[in-house]
Amino acid sequence: DESLGSAATISAVLYANTNHPEWKTEFPNWVDRCKQILKKWRALPVEQKAPYLQRARDNRSAIRMKKAQQEQERACGQQRSAREAEQERQWKQLQQMRQQQTQQQQQIIHDQRMQAAMQRLRPDGVEAAEAPRS
Repeated sequence: DESLGSAATISAVLYANTNHPEWKTEFPNWVDRCKQILKKWRALPVEQKAPYLQRARDNRSAIRMKKAQQEQERACGQQRSAREAEQERQWKQLQQMRQQQTQQQQQIIHDQRMQAAMQRLRPDGVEAAEAPRS
């Protein structure tokens, strides 16, 4: 919480960050610094604590709101990704179906041309080999 500076969510730490930044150098050990912060915080009258209590409360609310917004944005992004993946899957399926239809049409055209060529070669319309005459 100390690293949050004026956005600290603990009122005593917010007080220390705001009014006594020198304590970080005077008390480099966190345990010692924490003892100093709490000692000075407890010695403050209630009316001097009030603004820090309120700001710390506001900071906690702001962090909760920001976190909720980020989670909502993440959820929307996941929904969008799922929707885009489904659209891509449908597009690929459509493209595959179109390709199959094109191939089938080309095969039909080829078969029709072959039949027409066979008809031209055999004007009598006989497709099977003629039986030998006795």
